[in-house]
Amino acid sequence: MMMDIVQSTCEGYGIHMRKIEIVKLNKMAKIEYQLQTPSNLESKTLIIEGPEYLAWNNDDRYILDLVCSKHNLVRKPILQPPTLTELYYIKNDDGTLTEKSREVPNPDYEPNKTEEVFYKFPNSPIYNAPIPPQQGDVAKINELETQLTTLQTKIENMLQIMISKGFV
Repeated sequence: MMMDIVQSTCEGYGIHMRKIEIVKLNKMAKIEYQLQTPSNLESKTLIIEGPEYLAWNNDDRYILDLVCSKHNLVRKPILQPPTLTELYYIKNDDGTLTEKSREVPNPDYEPNKTEEVFYKFPNSPIYNAPIPPQQGDVAKINELETQLTTLQTKIENMLQIMISKGFV
């Protein structure tokens, strides 16, 4: 399968997928890609087989995440815009062309999609990265911390009373 997918990473690197070759059907594939660092462009080859091959299925995001994990990188999420700009040309009366553009619906846009799916691999940054708290989580954490402080104060007061009464 020939392809030319360019994928950015959160670290500012680029993954240029060049070719996926099925070496043994349902067993092994060879992936050719280029890793673009801030100072270099390196051609790489990755052989996947066994559990990695079987987990691939037909989702190219799996391959992108696997390649990124091999270099300790995290793929940047891809969220499609609702529309695309389509360019077209109109022939004028004098024979010249005028470029025009219009917004057209993006067939890949998913209005309910708010986050990207990532495949997780052991020892990759996306697998081990802590999940950042959401806005509602922060408020709940603050509320629980306040309740905890209040309970600690009450326990200290009760302990002082018990000590003063000779119970402890």
